[in-house]
Amino acid sequence: MHKWNILSRLDSLEYLSISSCNSRTGYLSKLNSKCSLSLKRLSYRYGTIDFNDINKIGELKVLEELKIYGCKFLNYTFKDFINSCKFFKSLKNLKFWVLDMKNDDLLNLKRFRKLKKLSFRFTEFELLNIKNCLLSLSISQLQNLASNDVRNYKIFCRYLRESNLEVK
Repeated sequence: MHKWNILSRLDSLEYLSISSCNSRTGYLSKLNSKCSLSLKRLSYRYGTIDFNDINKIGELKVLEELKIYGCKFLNYTFKDFINSCKFFKSLKNLKFWVLDMKNDDLLNLKRFRKLKKLSFRFTEFELLNIKNCLLSLSISQLQNLASNDVRNYKIFCRYLRESNLEVK
Protein backbone atom coordinates (compact mmCIF):
# COMPACT_ATOMS: atom_id res chain seq x y z
CA MET A 1 0.00 0.00 0.00
CA HIS A 2 2.99 2.34 0.27
CA LYS A 3 2.77 3.06 -3.46
CA TRP A 4 -0.66 4.64 -2.85
CA ASN A 5 0.75 7.10 -0.31
CA ILE A 6 1.17 9.48 -3.24
CA LEU A 7 -2.55 10.18 -2.91
CA SER A 8 -1.93 11.67 0.53
CA ARG A 9 0.65 14.08 -0.94
CA LEU A 10 -1.54 15.47 -3.70
CA ASP A 11 -3.54 18.46 -2.55
CA SER A 12 -5.12 19.81 -5.74
CA LEU A 13 -6.50 16.92 -7.78
CA GLU A 14 -9.39 17.53 -10.18
CA TYR A 15 -9.63 14.03 -11.71
CA LEU A 16 -8.73 10.62 -10.27
CA SER A 17 -9.17 7.21 -11.89
CA ILE A 18 -8.26 3.97 -10.08
CA SER A 19 -8.89 0.58 -11.66
CA SER A 20 -8.51 -3.13 -10.90
CA CYS A 21 -7.46 -2.93 -7.27
CA ASN A 22 -8.81 -6.44 -6.71
CA SER A 23 -10.38 -6.91 -3.29
CA ARG A 24 -7.97 -4.70 -1.32
CA THR A 25 -9.51 -1.76 0.48
CA GLY A 26 -8.19 1.59 1.59
CA TYR A 27 -6.94 3.11 -1.66
CA LEU A 28 -9.39 5.97 -1.66
CA SER A 29 -9.03 6.61 2.06
CA LYS A 30 -5.43 7.75 1.40
CA LEU A 31 -6.65 10.77 -0.55
CA ASN A 32 -5.45 14.10 0.86
CA SER A 33 -8.24 16.00 2.67
CA LYS A 34 -7.44 19.14 0.66
CA CYS A 35 -8.79 17.32 -2.40
CA SER A 36 -12.28 17.58 -0.92
CA LEU A 37 -12.43 21.11 -2.36
CA SER A 38 -10.84 20.36 -5.74
CA LEU A 39 -11.71 16.82 -6.91
CA LYS A 40 -14.48 17.08 -9.52
CA ARG A 41 -14.28 13.67 -11.22
CA LEU A 42 -13.67 10.30 -9.59
CA SER A 43 -13.63 6.91 -11.30
CA TYR A 44 -13.12 3.70 -9.30
CA ARG A 45 -13.36 0.30 -10.97
CA TYR A 46 -13.37 -3.30 -9.78
CA GLY A 47 -12.31 -2.80 -6.19
CA THR A 48 -13.72 -3.25 -2.73
CA ILE A 49 -14.92 -0.18 -0.90
CA ASP A 50 -14.86 -0.15 2.89
CA PHE A 51 -16.00 2.30 5.57
CA ASN A 52 -12.83 4.43 5.31
CA ASP A 53 -13.09 4.68 1.52
CA ILE A 54 -16.77 5.65 1.76
CA ASN A 55 -16.03 8.35 4.30
CA LYS A 56 -13.33 9.79 2.04
CA ILE A 57 -15.61 9.81 -1.02
CA GLY A 58 -18.36 11.37 1.09
CA GLU A 59 -16.06 14.29 2.00
CA LEU A 60 -15.67 15.38 -1.64
CA LYS A 61 -17.72 18.58 -1.57
CA VAL A 62 -17.39 19.68 -5.22
CA LEU A 63 -17.59 16.30 -6.94
CA GLU A 64 -19.47 16.62 -10.25
CA GLU A 65 -18.92 13.15 -11.74
CA LEU A 66 -18.71 9.83 -9.91
CA LYS A 67 -18.13 6.53 -11.71
CA ILE A 68 -18.05 3.34 -9.65
CA TYR A 69 -18.01 0.12 -11.69
CA GLY A 70 -18.00 -3.46 -10.49
CA CYS A 71 -17.15 -2.57 -6.90
CA LYS A 72 -18.23 -4.41 -3.80
CA PHE A 73 -19.19 -2.61 -0.61
CA LEU A 74 -17.63 -4.19 2.47
CA ASN A 75 -20.08 -4.03 5.42
CA TYR A 76 -21.82 -1.02 3.90
CA THR A 77 -24.84 -0.43 1.69
CA PHE A 78 -25.51 1.93 -1.18
CA LYS A 79 -28.01 3.78 1.04
CA ASP A 80 -25.34 4.29 3.72
CA PHE A 81 -23.03 5.60 1.04
CA ILE A 82 -25.56 8.11 -0.31
CA ASN A 83 -26.40 9.31 3.20
CA SER A 84 -22.73 10.03 3.95
CA CYS A 85 -22.16 12.21 0.84
CA LYS A 86 -21.42 15.93 1.05
CA PHE A 87 -21.47 16.42 -2.72
CA PHE A 88 -25.24 16.15 -3.15
CA LYS A 89 -25.32 19.84 -4.24
CA SER A 90 -22.67 19.46 -6.96
CA LEU A 91 -23.04 15.97 -8.50
CA LYS A 92 -24.21 16.11 -12.13
CA ASN A 93 -23.20 12.72 -13.54
CA LEU A 94 -23.46 9.39 -11.70
CA LYS A 95 -22.37 6.11 -13.26
CA PHE A 96 -22.87 3.50 -10.62
CA TRP A 97 -22.62 -0.19 -11.47
CA VAL A 98 -22.40 -1.95 -8.13
CA LEU A 99 -23.17 -5.47 -7.15
CA ASP A 100 -25.87 -4.98 -4.53
CA MET A 101 -28.02 -1.97 -5.34
CA LYS A 102 -31.73 -2.22 -4.45
CA ASN A 103 -34.92 -0.62 -5.82
CA ASP A 104 -35.27 1.58 -2.73
CA ASP A 105 -31.76 2.93 -3.28
CA LEU A 106 -33.02 4.88 -6.29
CA LEU A 107 -35.23 6.97 -4.02
CA ASN A 108 -32.14 8.19 -2.19
CA LEU A 109 -30.85 9.78 -5.40
CA LYS A 110 -33.43 12.57 -4.97
CA ARG A 111 -30.95 14.31 -2.67
CA PHE A 112 -28.75 15.10 -5.68
CA ARG A 113 -30.40 18.29 -6.91
CA LYS A 114 -28.12 18.89 -9.90
CA LEU A 115 -27.98 15.28 -11.10
CA LYS A 116 -28.62 15.27 -14.86
CA LYS A 117 -27.05 12.05 -16.13
CA LEU A 118 -27.50 8.65 -14.54
CA SER A 119 -26.12 5.30 -15.57
CA PHE A 120 -26.54 2.10 -13.59
CA ARG A 121 -27.03 -1.60 -14.12
CA PHE A 122 -30.69 -2.57 -14.34
CA THR A 123 -30.36 -6.34 -14.12
CA GLU A 124 -31.47 -6.47 -10.46
CA PHE A 125 -34.53 -4.30 -10.96
CA GLU A 126 -38.10 -4.74 -12.06
CA LEU A 127 -37.88 -2.16 -14.83
CA LEU A 128 -41.53 -1.23 -14.94
CA ASN A 129 -41.64 -0.78 -11.15
CA ILE A 130 -38.86 1.83 -11.08
CA LYS A 131 -39.97 4.07 -13.95
CA ASN A 132 -41.93 6.47 -11.72
CA CYS A 133 -39.01 6.76 -9.34
CA LEU A 134 -36.68 7.66 -12.21
CA LEU A 135 -39.11 10.25 -13.51
CA SER A 136 -39.23 11.89 -10.08
CA LEU A 137 -35.48 12.58 -10.22
CA SER A 138 -34.04 15.72 -11.80
CA ILE A 139 -32.16 13.70 -14.43
CA SER A 140 -32.52 14.42 -18.13
CA GLN A 141 -30.50 11.49 -19.48
CA LEU A 142 -30.07 7.79 -18.75
CA GLN A 143 -27.01 6.12 -20.27
CA ASN A 144 -25.63 2.64 -20.81
CA LEU A 145 -28.74 0.82 -19.75
CA ALA A 146 -28.63 -2.95 -19.67
CA SER A 147 -31.26 -5.51 -18.81
CA ASN A 148 -31.79 -9.23 -19.16
CA ASP A 149 -35.50 -8.62 -19.71
CA VAL A 150 -35.52 -7.46 -23.37
CA ARG A 151 -39.28 -7.12 -23.78
CA ASN A 152 -39.81 -5.01 -20.65
CA TYR A 153 -36.62 -3.09 -21.38
CA LYS A 154 -38.05 -1.85 -24.71
CA ILE A 155 -41.33 -0.84 -23.05
CA PHE A 156 -39.40 0.84 -20.24
CA CYS A 157 -37.22 2.88 -22.64
CA ARG A 158 -40.22 3.91 -24.75
CA TYR A 159 -42.08 5.08 -21.65
CA LEU A 160 -39.11 7.16 -20.47
CA ARG A 161 -38.63 8.73 -23.90
CA GLU A 162 -42.32 9.64 -24.03
CA SER A 163 -41.78 11.34 -20.65
CA ASN A 164 -38.97 13.48 -22.14
CA LEU A 165 -36.16 11.55 -20.54
CA GLU A 166 -33.35 10.89 -23.00
CA VAL A 167 -32.23 7.26 -23.05
CA LYS A 168 -28.85 6.55 -24.66
